[in-house]
Amino acid sequence: KSKKDKKYEDCGGQDSMQQNVKKSSGTKKRKHSSTFYKDPSQEEEEEDEEYVSPPKPKGASLSFHNCASLSRNTLSSMAQANIGPYLSVLDLTGVHSLTDDLFVRYIVNHCKCITRLSLKNCRKVTGLSLKAVSMGLPQLQAIDVGGSFNIQPKDILHLLKYHPNTKKQLLNEIYASGLGWNETTLSTLLSYTSSFLRGLSIGFSPLLHNGSTLVSLLSSCGSTLERLGLHFIDCVDNVVLGELGGVLKELCVLDIRGCGGVSSLSGMMETRFEYGFENEEEEDGNHDHDGKKMKKKKKDKKKKRNKKGWSEGGSGFDSEEDDNNNEDEGFGKQQIEEMHQRHLFVLARYSGITKKSLEETRRIHKYVLQERQLKDSSGGGGGSSNSAPLFMLELPLTCVLDGEGTGVGIRR
Repeated sequence: KSKKDKKYEDCGGQDSMQQNVKKSSGTKKRKHSSTFYKDPSQEEEEEDEEYVSPPKPKGASLSFHNCASLSRNTLSSMAQANIGPYLSVLDLTGVHSLTDDLFVRYIVNHCKCITRLSLKNCRKVTGLSLKAVSMGLPQLQAIDVGGSFNIQPKDILHLLKYHPNTKKQLLNEIYASGLGWNETTLSTLLSYTSSFLRGLSIGFSPLLHNGSTLVSLLSSCGSTLERLGLHFIDCVDNVVLGELGGVLKELCVLDIRGCGGVSSLSGMMETRFEYGFENEEEEDGNHDHDGKKMKKKKKDKKKKRNKKGWSEGGSGFDSEEDDNNNEDEGFGKQQIEEMHQRHLFVLARYSGITKKSLEETRRIHKYVLQERQLKDSSGGGGGSSNSAPLFMLELPLTCVLDGEGTGVGIRR
């Protein structure tokens, strides 16, 4: 017999070949039934397991900080490797070779999941890149363009106006020092973001020359602003800081480098804690008139505090029983913990603050807290047994006068 006839007989003839083709093109259930019997419900479960979508990758961080060798070939290789969808944080600080064309072609078009972006000191990047960002990076939440002198305040305002996360109140960190902000442009920026802004840097702005106007503008975001950069602004002095201490309730990081008019932080710390005392007195008054209302406020405050993790200054382990025990404690453990949650980090190199003035600030603050504790104890606010020890009444302040090359001032 010829080889063709042998192949024909081995396959069972033409009819059997057609049947095999039909079976192979059928469903997976028919394929399993040719071997042994299986319950149909089990087959459906197996099919569902085979088509489970893979988990989404977590956001990664990539830094090219001061990378002078970054070239078109590097960015092109990134795009070919398809790592863009995995990136959520990208630091391009000091990449002087970066241009609008490279940024739009390889970053905006391929890295759609970026939430935090730094273009700090990228001297060749202009407002065209920010226009591309407003449409091409829809998940952006924080941007740093400090020192990029080819970007102007109007470019930042255009980004805030047209970016979708502005309406969603998610684009809440704007670091834009050295761009030449004035009272008009700053007012427009805050009109877009005042209700949700968490981070702002407007240093190196010689056109901001009125301290009282600056305080009035920043007070619009006093309930949300946590990080503020006012470095090398001439109108910032002791009086301005004292007023800011009373209106910026959530401030935890302050940059006042190069502010020669600032020689002490006593006024700012005093107004920060005066606000706390006034708030406590108002709550005590509400407690006397309406106990149920005050109890509800304390529960709401506890829930809000528990939502914050350690990184945000929250305790994370408070219970309703602890709140009830400390409810009538006066100036005790609970209030001290709340004050420590409002810890302030100040970067004050090249300012008028000295180590001696910091020691004076700590001494005055400790004296004020001791007087407050004695007043609460004598007024029936709480017994001495429940009062916090005096050695715990430390000033919640860290002020850096000299980083000594350790990078301690880097906070974002």
